[in-house]
Amino acid sequence: MKKTVLSGIRSTGNLHLGNYLGELKNFTEIQQDYRCFFFITD
Repeated sequence: MKKTVLSGIRSTGNLHLGNYLGELKNFTEIQQDYRCFFFITD
């Protein structure tokens, strides 16, 4: 059974390089090895 990851990102407007390098890139990479739940907070 795969381990579970729960993570969120706060919506601050436009997507920028910091979002991409800091979170989104990691989110896509770990999906192969973990059961992932991602959300956008308000």
